[in-house]
Formats: sequence, C-alpha cells, structure tokens
Amino acid sequence: MKDVFRSAIGVRDVKEALIIGVVGEDGTIGYGECSARTDPYYSYEYVDSIRLTLQRFFSDEMIGSTAGEALRGLARSRVRGWPFARAALEEAVCDWNARALGENGDEASGLHLAVGATLSVPTDVSTLAESMESRFEAGYERVRIKAHVDVDWPGILAVLRVFSENRRCIAMDFNGSLDPTSDRCDEVLDQIAEALDPAFVFIEQPYAPESLLATARLRRRGYPIPISLDESIDTIDTLEVALELGAIDVCNIKVGRVGGPARAAAMARWCVDHGLRAHVGGMFETGIGRWSTARQAGALLPGSCHDFTVPGDYLEHDVVHDSLLLDKAARAVRLDDRPVRVDAEALAGATMREWSSAGSSEADRV
Repeated sequence: MKDVFRSAIGVRDVKEALIIGVVGEDGTIGYGECSARTDPYYSYEYVDSIRLTLQRFFSDEMIGSTAGEALRGLARSRVRGWPFARAALEEAVCDWNARALGENGDEASGLHLAVGATLSVPTDVSTLAESMESRFEAGYERVRIKAHVDVDWPGILAVLRVFSENRRCIAMDFNGSLDPTSDRCDEVLDQIAEALDPAFVFIEQPYAPESLLATARLRRRGYPIPISLDESIDTIDTLEVALELGAIDVCNIKVGRVGGPARAAAMARWCVDHGLRAHVGGMFETGIGRWSTARQAGALLPGSCHDFTVPGDYLEHDVVHDSLLLDKAARAVRLDDRPVRVDAEALAGATMREWSSAGSSEADRV
C-alpha cells in the first residue's frame, strides 16, 4: 500500500488478497476477489478461514458444473453464513460466465458513477484539510474519514466545519468502536452534531454491529446527524429489523459482507422499495475486486454516491491492466461492460501461496 492506513479496527500497510479463479474446460478463467481482511476484527471471516471453507465445503461441488448450476448450488448450499466466501466464489463464476459468453467490451456502457474516498484516522490535523481538498479536487464526491474517540476532535471538527459550510459531503466511520454507555463517546457525538450540517454529513457504524437498540436510542433522542450502518447489516432480515427499530438512515451495502452480487441486488431493491438511502461500499480490494464492486454499484444503484477509493490511490502496484480511474471533469468513475483485464504476469509475481481444487483438497499446493 502507498501509505499506512489506520482505522478503529487496526493499522495496516500491506494488502493481502485472496483471489479466486474458476477455470472452464476451455481454459477460460473467471476471477473473483475475497474482500475480507486477514484478521477477524471486521468480521468472523478472515482470509485463511475462508480459504479452508471454500476448499472443504464449496469448491468440490462446483467441479464439472455449468455457471448456472454452480450459482444455483451456491444459493442452495447447506453452509450457514460465510458471506465473504460465497461472494468471492459467486463473483468468480459470474466473471467466468461473462468471458465464456464473449462479453468483451464491444458495447461499453460508458456509465459514470459518483464515488467517495476514504481517509485514514487523522493523526496530524495540520494535514487533514489538504488531504481532503486533494480528494475533492481529484473528482471524489464525498470524503469519508475513519474515526475513533481518542483523537483531536476539536481540531478535526474545525477542519470539517469548513468543508461542511462549503456544502462538501463528509462521512465519519467509527467501525463500531463507540461505547453507548460512555459519557466521552456521547460527548464526541454531540460535538459532531454541533459542528456540522446534517445535510452534508453522516456517521457510519457508531456502535458494535449487534447494538441496534443503542443506535435506535441515539436516533430517538433526536440526534440530527444521519446514521449509516455497515457491519450491522448482513441480510435483508437485519436490515428490516434496523428500519423497524428506527436505527438506520443510510445502508452501506458491501457485496462481500452480504454474500455476493445476488444478495446485494436483493438488498438494494429492498432499500429502494422502502425509501431507504443506500450505496455500495468497498473494502481495500485490488483492481479485480474493485472492478466487480463498481459494476455492482452501477447496476444496483447508479444514482448514488458510492464509497470506494480507486485502487491507484492506495496500491503501489495492481494486478489488472486498466484499474478504475476517476474522471475529474465528470467527478465520477467511468465504467464499461467488459470483464476486468487481469495482468497475469503481475498476479503471478504478487502471488505468495497458491492452492487448487481438482475434486480433492489433497490437490492443494503451497
């Protein structure tokens, strides 16, 4: 990664990715990327556990299947949970099917998507304004700042207030790190509400994923800043509960977290039908995963501003030939219909370990 990235979850300076390749009889390869972290701090799923789950409970059932059979089998699988694993496999199968059908970009859609950049937890308030302004100048429509309670909030809010007054869109993502019983956390939330215009800001995942009641109480006491939920929402059922409780204003739909394109599409339709603001969010994917995320965003919610930084802004090297780029003039990312062009040489050079499933987990190689 180009820079050290800090969030309430932890610190990282390298991107480790699990790339799934689905190989057809003719040698065509479809690619999917597991967007989970390498640790269980965002979700119970993490890369090593997902690899084992895919090998033991998913991959053998896919051997010899058509794309349709594989997707139906995935939908009917007896495995409970494991949405990141499902999503990576579904994306790889869909990508393989697109390549097999010859969808090679001859009819590019030219769709433009508004997107937002994500910044690390500010450790130096003196550079925050410059970092934010550079993102807006580059063409991002929104800037989301990773946050936790133990930072210089007076200094940060002094900077954010200027952007808010200039009608710039801002978000603060606590990754569930606030304690609803803490006076200090309440104080921080109140300071944010006093400083910023609620029309141009939202707070994402203030409390732990399971703390929907605490989030509902926050909104019921008249808290003016809209609340976006991320980790709390993994199914339409939890989304419906959150809305029924009054715990949500905005839904961040992450394709990996909710279990793949099909489930993300159902969730997006549910949000539209119930008048709930929603956008598609990304993790720190390579160009493979980011391309898939962007195409899902364009297909599901083309009019929203989505939360994913283009890979060139955080990766020193990518594994695709043409990573997503911002169109500064259009203030958007431009998409077309073709599958991602994977750089096989770059992917091979970045690969640390490789496993294959050919009907038996004994085929693994390291």
